Amino acid sequence: VSPRLLEEYKEKYNINLDCSPVCQICQIHHIEKYRNYVGKGQKPFAVKCSFIPSTYDLPKKLQYEFSQEERETFIRLKDPVEWAKYYLGWEARPYQKIMLRCTAKNSIFRCGRRTGKTECSAIKLLWYLMTTEISVGKKSDGTIISKGPTILIVTPYLSQIQRIFEIMTDLLGRNPDLRYTRFVKTPHYRMEFSNGGVILGFTTGTKSGSEAGTVRSQGAHILYLDEAD
Repeated sequence: VSPRLLEEYKEKYNINLDCSPVCQICQIHHIEKYRNYVGKGQKPFAVKCSFIPSTYDLPKKLQYEFSQEERETFIRLKDPVEWAKYYLGWEARPYQKIMLRCTAKNSIFRCGRRTGKTECSAIKLLWYLMTTEISVGKKSDGTIISKGPTILIVTPYLSQIQRIFEIMTDLLGRNPDLRYTRFVKTPHYRMEFSNGGVILGFTTGTKSGSEAGTVRSQGAHILYLDEAD
């Protein structure tokens, strides 16, 4: 995208340019696609996201307060691509980097077979679980109580749940420091971690006609739907 075009959209639609080029293009595509559907007072770019940063490094004014090693650790924890490479020895393909880094609250990926979409999703779920703290209340002395997030994976068939957890188990096996503390498969898949994070796996019971009854009342911070046609 030419700098001139970006400036035109910045002036006309106030798009965010302090982000990755991928996000800059996304904003332009979204505005053009839904131009005729934007009502009065609505934002031309309605996607709820925090954008992919142009860099994951610390702000310049803080860089000198930390060692190079500390800065590199910060980047790895903030960037799922670098996290996967360093802690799991897994390198993302170009399109997988976009999938991993996208910050949209709701995202849909339509990918062909054998493109590594399930493995990529497993990486992002594990990264989120390992690097996120959720406040769950306070102690009597006012200290905040935090724990890892709860992630809910839902698929039409049991074989798909099995495959996703197999991939996660294989990935976690690459680094003993990231192992789960408990893993059971009945009455449903449940993987627990030392930070209090939990990954749950349910099927929607497509053949049984239960209409996803087992998923009801299950709270989660992240909901991942696989093969949701």
